[in-house]
Amino acid sequence: YIILKWAESNDGFIAPKNQNSAFWMTSNKSKKLVHKYRADEDAILIGRKTAEKDNPLLTVREIQGRNPIRIIIDPKLRLKEELNIFNTESKTLIFNYILNKKSDSNHFIKIKKDKIIQQITEILYQKDIQSVIIEGGKKTIQKFIDNNMWDEARVFISEKKLINGIIAPKIKGKIQSKT
Repeated sequence: YIILKWAESNDGFIAPKNQNSAFWMTSNKSKKLVHKYRADEDAILIGRKTAEKDNPLLTVREIQGRNPIRIIIDPKLRLKEELNIFNTESKTLIFNYILNKKSDSNHFIKIKKDKIIQQITEILYQKDIQSVIIEGGKKTIQKFIDNNMWDEARVFISEKKLINGIIAPKIKGKIQSKT
């Protein structure tokens, strides 16, 4: 079960252009809800750029619960080992084109350069990871949308206006509920 999750400004952007550090779009209440979502699912996935720009922990710090398995798409293994996602707070799977290796809680999984999304979902299924939240940036989320590899989207729309920035992913579907 694949859940897409992102926050966007009232004018349709997910982040400012040329973002140099983590940018928070929504409220503390939303943050707590996202951490509950994380605790309810098996895994959480982001791409390399989100890992670099936001340096997230991808844990459930705001609530009591189990940390999800962290999944990172880093094809050329460019991420620095000092990033939060490489700590031992949770198992981390790093999908890449270079190597298979286990190092502490970090598991590097080599994949081929074609049909990346399909390969990742197949491997997750084989590892009995039955649900994943895609919290990546626009490119990562849009790849799941374009490959029709998603079941649900949870979109937080902020009252903030950015006027300029990275345009939010585009999705076609029917709104089931609003809160």
